[in-house]
Amino acid sequence: MEHFGLSHILFEPDKYNPDTLDLLVDEEAREYWLNTCEKLVEKYVKYAISNTEDPTVEIRALKYKTCYVEALKELRINPLAHGQLTIRLLLDVSETCLRSQGFFDLWKQQKKYENESALSQFRSRLAEIDRIHDFRQRWIEICYGVLAGIEIDVIIKGSCLVLHTPKTIKFS
Repeated sequence: MEHFGLSHILFEPDKYNPDTLDLLVDEEAREYWLNTCEKLVEKYVKYAISNTEDPTVEIRALKYKTCYVEALKELRINPLAHGQLTIRLLLDVSETCLRSQGFFDLWKQQKKYENESALSQFRSRLAEIDRIHDFRQRWIEICYGVLAGIEIDVIIKGSCLVLHTPKTIKFS
């Protein structure tokens, strides 16, 4: 496995730290991420309100906003308030605030839609890949699909784009 460059993770998992950006040390990055999270709060509130029929959703969404904005303010003043300041911590604090107001899976409807959309296209995508005669090109297409799926799940910006784009997903 060493030739893949993963040996340090596999052989010493206790030394692996996925949080490569320390926002305590990098003040510019800290301000960027605190500002980004603060801007996202309003989008999350609008998304929560527009995707739930519950009559208490507006009050709960505003309580979430207050909870998270206060936490961000606290982190601006005292970056060590919740431990090591990382992007993951900022996301965890947001999740904690969401859950405290009953938003256990804010993106549930979006995920359901994405799964249904992917499944509706799956058979035709497999047929399209089966028509590729070149073995190498076939595997390249399969890898593109896998990487696209990972990208959709991982990139935070992708989550933000979902809020502003039509519900259209293409896997080819």
